[in-house]
Amino acid sequence: MAKFNSKTIKTFTFNDFCRPDGQKEDYQTKAISYNFFLDKQSFSSGYGVEVMKMPTDKNDLNNQTPLDMVGSQVLRMWSFPWFNDWENEIKYKLFYFNDQKQFVNMTIIGSRELDSPLSSNFTSVPVGMNYRIHGHDYMIFSAADGDTYALGETYQKVLENAPKLMDICSHDDKLYALTATGRRTLVYSESNNIFDWDNSTTAHLDFTDERGQMTKVLSFNDYLYVFREFGITRVSTYANGEFNISHIFQSTSYIFPETISSSGEEIYFLTREGFYRFDGSTVKKLDLDLAKNIQDLTHASASVFEGKYYLACRLDFKDAATVGCEEGEYINNAIIIYDIGSGEVEVMRGVDAAQLLALNNPYVSKLAISFNGEHIGKIGQLSSDGKIFGSSIRKYWSSKFSYFGMGRGMKRVESFSFNFEGKFTLKIESDIDAKEFTFEGTGTKRVRVKLSGHKFKLSFASDDDVKINDFQISISAQSEARQL
Repeated sequence: MAKFNSKTIKTFTFNDFCRPDGQKEDYQTKAISYNFFLDKQSFSSGYGVEVMKMPTDKNDLNNQTPLDMVGSQVLRMWSFPWFNDWENEIKYKLFYFNDQKQFVNMTIIGSRELDSPLSSNFTSVPVGMNYRIHGHDYMIFSAADGDTYALGETYQKVLENAPKLMDICSHDDKLYALTATGRRTLVYSESNNIFDWDNSTTAHLDFTDERGQMTKVLSFNDYLYVFREFGITRVSTYANGEFNISHIFQSTSYIFPETISSSGEEIYFLTREGFYRFDGSTVKKLDLDLAKNIQDLTHASASVFEGKYYLACRLDFKDAATVGCEEGEYINNAIIIYDIGSGEVEVMRGVDAAQLLALNNPYVSKLAISFNGEHIGKIGQLSSDGKIFGSSIRKYWSSKFSYFGMGRGMKRVESFSFNFEGKFTLKIESDIDAKEFTFEGTGTKRVRVKLSGHKFKLSFASDDDVKINDFQISISAQSEARQL
């Protein structure tokens, strides 16, 4: 009886770098990825942040200049279209509250106008709400520890009798509000003029069940919804003044109000138990594997922008690397980008974002970002250059260990090939050994490896502008045959 060994060589194409965790024994399943743009067959330099710029001429949108800044910290931002009665045109406004307790008001599209800052007596960061009263636009600012302010085109007033507001919306010809002093009470009024609000013009609905205090009120899909600490309540309103209250969702975990953001068709939010989508009647938990790695949502901020849900938070990457803001003290260190249509996820690591704000208008739409830490005095915008204010940032992608569908026996990586631009490092690891390769320039490479092991993983790392595609790897396995 004679026996001989035969060698089987298989070539594997990486054609889905986006593939999420949870797909067992798949060589393309990513273990970790950040600061890369991913698609089916390639990855390249990912999201970045640059100085916020806006056009100063509506007829020349390519000529954009930075916004003027007042103060040394941007603590909160608001934006909306504002109808200017004097000039009979819509102006697109950005407001922000700074460290000097001032409200800064600027026009961001067309002629750059910066109004005189409005000083306040707030000691905490207020909430801000845009509201239209008798055909005029106003910005309302309020907090538990200060007066309520109304700011109009030529109007500034302290509303001495107004409640301390936390949120406000209009629905079915009534005005509804959450107050800082009555967080289980929904205040409402037949009067849409908040200037007239006092105890004689308002009424209230009490919510004293186990879903907790109210955090946000929204008019959505023909109903009024109240988001609470541990649930969602729907309020149906009728012409006779009666209400019907339906408890739509109850959570065993706290709903973080700053993660609540609407795409217009659905509302997205997070609890400590995961990531959810709400369509007005049903709450569905979404598959976001990274949710289990979120360390802190206390200072989170979320915004839906151009079909994606952006979440700034503190994320545990479960590695020893320090990227960007992680080299010092930080509050948040990541922005998670969830594609609403495809469910694909990308991550920007190394930026300490305090607030994300979608700036939508007919001319230039951008995602504005304010910051904690070293960039606290800036307003930035999301970019696609893979840099943080001009400085390159670490990019990384790693697969999970895989047997490549060739059994658990001994195997050998024979070679790999790919197309590339830029400079990067590729590391191939087995359960026995590892090899690392560095490439720089442009072209196509085929490299012999000869690395043995039972299972393998790959990782790509770069500090530069880079693109890699058409990656293939060839692996051999010995099979034993017998012949009489």
